[in-house]
Amino acid sequence: MSVVDPPAVAAEIDAMKRAWDRRMVLACLTMAAIVAFFAIDLWGDEGMAGELMTIAPWFLGLALAIFATTRLAVAHQAKQIRAKGAGGRVSSAK
Repeated sequence: MSVVDPPAVAAEIDAMKRAWDRRMVLACLTMAAIVAFFAIDLWGDEGMAGELMTIAPWFLGLALAIFATTRLAVAHQAKQIRAKGAGGRVSSAK
Protein backbone atom coordinates (compact mmCIF):
# COMPACT_ATOMS: atom_id res chain seq x y z
CA MET A 1 0.00 0.00 0.00
CA SER A 2 1.45 3.34 -0.94
CA VAL A 3 0.76 6.52 0.93
CA VAL A 4 0.15 9.74 -0.97
CA ASP A 5 1.22 12.64 1.19
CA PRO A 6 0.34 16.31 0.78
CA PRO A 7 3.25 18.29 -0.71
CA ALA A 8 4.23 19.94 2.58
CA VAL A 9 4.30 16.62 4.43
CA ALA A 10 6.19 14.92 1.59
CA ALA A 11 8.80 17.70 1.59
CA GLU A 12 9.27 17.43 5.35
CA ILE A 13 9.64 13.63 5.16
CA ASP A 14 12.09 13.94 2.26
CA ALA A 15 14.24 16.45 4.18
CA MET A 16 14.21 14.18 7.23
CA LYS A 17 15.21 11.14 5.12
CA ARG A 18 18.09 13.06 3.55
CA ALA A 19 19.31 14.15 6.99
CA TRP A 20 19.24 10.56 8.29
CA ASP A 21 21.01 9.32 5.15
CA ARG A 22 23.79 11.87 5.71
CA ARG A 23 24.16 10.71 9.31
CA MET A 24 24.34 7.09 8.17
CA VAL A 25 27.02 7.83 5.58
CA LEU A 26 29.05 9.85 8.08
CA ALA A 27 28.87 7.03 10.64
CA CYS A 28 30.06 4.48 8.07
CA LEU A 29 32.86 6.77 6.89
CA THR A 30 33.93 7.28 10.50
CA MET A 31 34.08 3.53 11.00
CA ALA A 32 36.11 3.16 7.79
CA ALA A 33 38.53 5.82 9.05
CA ILE A 34 38.93 3.94 12.34
CA VAL A 35 39.61 0.69 10.48
CA ALA A 36 42.15 2.51 8.28
CA PHE A 37 43.82 3.97 11.39
CA PHE A 38 44.29 0.51 12.86
CA ALA A 39 45.41 -0.87 9.49
CA ILE A 40 48.25 1.67 9.15
CA ASP A 41 50.23 -0.15 11.85
CA LEU A 42 49.86 -3.36 9.86
CA TRP A 43 50.82 -1.86 6.49
CA GLY A 44 53.47 -3.99 4.84
CA ASP A 45 53.25 -6.85 7.35
CA GLU A 46 52.70 -10.33 5.98
CA GLY A 47 49.68 -10.84 8.23
CA MET A 48 48.01 -7.57 7.24
CA ALA A 49 45.28 -9.17 5.13
CA GLY A 50 44.46 -11.65 7.86
CA GLU A 51 44.28 -8.94 10.49
CA LEU A 52 42.03 -6.80 8.32
CA MET A 53 39.76 -9.78 7.72
CA THR A 54 39.26 -10.06 11.48
CA ILE A 55 38.06 -6.44 11.52
CA ALA A 56 35.88 -6.73 8.39
CA PRO A 57 32.99 -8.71 9.98
CA TRP A 58 32.75 -6.16 12.79
CA PHE A 59 32.75 -3.31 10.30
CA LEU A 60 30.08 -4.97 8.16
CA GLY A 61 27.95 -5.85 11.19
CA LEU A 62 28.09 -2.33 12.57
CA ALA A 63 27.30 -0.87 9.14
CA LEU A 64 24.24 -3.13 8.83
CA ALA A 65 23.14 -2.23 12.37
CA ILE A 66 23.46 1.47 11.53
CA PHE A 67 21.45 0.94 8.33
CA ALA A 68 18.68 -0.94 10.14
CA THR A 69 18.51 1.59 12.97
CA THR A 70 18.40 4.44 10.48
CA ARG A 71 15.54 2.86 8.54
CA LEU A 72 13.58 2.23 11.75
CA ALA A 73 14.10 5.84 12.85
CA VAL A 74 13.03 7.13 9.42
CA ALA A 75 9.87 5.01 9.47
CA HIS A 76 9.00 6.15 12.99
CA GLN A 77 9.61 9.82 12.25
CA ALA A 78 7.71 9.62 8.95
CA LYS A 79 4.73 8.21 10.84
CA GLN A 80 4.94 11.09 13.33
CA ILE A 81 5.19 13.67 10.53
CA ARG A 82 2.19 12.13 8.78
CA ALA A 83 0.23 12.16 12.04
CA LYS A 84 1.07 15.82 12.56
CA GLY A 85 0.02 16.55 8.96
CA ALA A 86 -3.28 14.70 9.48
CA GLY A 87 -4.13 16.73 12.56
CA GLY A 88 -2.90 14.07 14.96
CA ARG A 89 -4.92 11.23 13.47
CA VAL A 90 -3.01 8.16 12.31
CA SER A 91 -4.70 5.20 10.71
CA SER A 92 -3.10 1.91 11.65
CA ALA A 93 -4.99 -0.02 8.96
CA LYS A 94 -2.76 -1.79 6.49
